[in-house]
Amino acid sequence: MDLSPLYKIRIILVTLFVMLLGGTLLFHYLEDYTIIQSFYFTVTTMTTVGYGDVVPTTDVTRLAVAFYILISVTLYMSLIIHFGTHYLEFHQKRAERKYNK
Repeated sequence: MDLSPLYKIRIILVTLFVMLLGGTLLFHYLEDYTIIQSFYFTVTTMTTVGYGDVVPTTDVTRLAVAFYILISVTLYMSLIIHFGTHYLEFHQKRAERKYNK
């Protein structure tokens, strides 16, 4: 079953949103951060910015963050790849229609 690039992009965006919510709740529970601190930590972790003002303090959280970074960076890269694929396919089809006229 071949999925369209737009469908794949939607799946990745939904997955990233679920990871954002899940990470917020996970770090709220593991580190006893407020929801705002946990959301902030999740966003800076997912985007690999990592300002360092909010850091994990336990080994369990450090391990969770390591896997969280691996998964979220992979999702961001696949999102960029699928955006690029969709862009190239769109312009290729447009060029084919232009030259076939």
